[in-house]
Amino acid sequence: MERLNYFNPYNSKEPYYEDQLTRTFLVLMKYSFHVVSIFYNYCFKQLNNSKSYTEISLPYLDDLINEEWKFETQKINPEINSELLLSVLITDENIENEKINIARINRDARYDGIITIGNEITIIIEVKPQSQNVRDAQLSPSGKNLSDETLIIGIPVILQWKEIIRKLNNLLVLPVLSSQEKLMINDFLFYINDNYPQYNPFINFGLCQNIENILYNRIKNLLKSIVTDEDFIEYHRGWGYIINLSEKFNEISQIGLILNYNNDNSSWYIELIFCFGCTIRQSRFLYDKTLTLDIPKREGWLIEPNPHVSFRSQNLVFFKSKIEVDAYLDYWKNNKEEIRMYKRNEIDTFLTKLNENNIINYDNNAMEKMQEKFYNTKIPSLNFSPEIAFKFKINSEKAIVLDKDLSLANLIKYKIVECISFIGAKEEDLADIIKI
Repeated sequence: MERLNYFNPYNSKEPYYEDQLTRTFLVLMKYSFHVVSIFYNYCFKQLNNSKSYTEISLPYLDDLINEEWKFETQKINPEINSELLLSVLITDENIENEKINIARINRDARYDGIITIGNEITIIIEVKPQSQNVRDAQLSPSGKNLSDETLIIGIPVILQWKEIIRKLNNLLVLPVLSSQEKLMINDFLFYINDNYPQYNPFINFGLCQNIENILYNRIKNLLKSIVTDEDFIEYHRGWGYIINLSEKFNEISQIGLILNYNNDNSSWYIELIFCFGCTIRQSRFLYDKTLTLDIPKREGWLIEPNPHVSFRSQNLVFFKSKIEVDAYLDYWKNNKEEIRMYKRNEIDTFLTKLNENNIINYDNNAMEKMQEKFYNTKIPSLNFSPEIAFKFKINSEKAIVLDKDLSLANLIKYKIVECISFIGAKEEDLADIIKI
């Protein structure tokens, strides 16, 4: 079976093999014309930038759109009859290509990748994770099965993985990009991030160009850098990347490092968020604890009551509280029996009681949300959880400065230890999750 069929990978090779890297990139180009377009235009630009080379030029992309594009990998001495042949090296660093002469040579050649565009041009691709492992002869085509009529472009085009990754990230913000293409590009970027992290140019917030997808990837990598096992990092749909704590603490299941935007959407910030007691079970454990607000109150945390009703695992309506945090905690420590599931005919009476005691603000806005999310549905009951949220905000300017070295990662670790003291936990209690 043809190796660039999406469903036929190299089952015998690990993801970090360069054959696998070549295959994944060629598959991406095969299924996304946006990707193959940026690849071709990158080649076009690099060749034009070679000041000493003016012999043969590549055709413009729009002259090739109606041609048949054929993608192959790991071909030995294939038949090549196109008018032009271009040799492309994809590697980690730039190489001075004008000192390398590309010409037909008498050898057997196994090409990492081949793109044939009609009868116009054949692009042979050599993939090397490290540029120091490249031999000039590897970039020249074999004379076997190569037409005498084919014009060979006399220097190679050198492409860098970091630039390709940057271009792919920029593609993701295109509004015309199909959901399928976006999914495949994201999958490829995650593949690169997991197996070739050295190719990722966005190693700190200062390099992310304020592009949302890249900011999310930086947050993910930042969290990975502070945990003892990358499996602790998960994506919470509709929220962001989290550290999963569910197997460690009964009172809290996750820590979020969430990307948010200011009201004018002109600037972003990240927010470290702890939500204690976000389920009935967690709340019951929480209010059995000796709780202390001393440290978080002193250290810049925003601490907010976050009571809400939910059905199964879906939170439906959140309420504001009309009392201070200390009074809110005292109420629930003294009324733990009210942390439970409420039947349909019980919930309004219960919420009205909480409103009268200033525990929640059950105003017209909250009532309208309850009508929409609950009373207009057939949901038979609701769970009530008196959650409390801790938020620590880091604006983009500060994040960029701190992320130039380990300062941002160390700050996040410090703030995690600081906040978990709320439930009496100490630094050593996090040692199997956080790199202390």
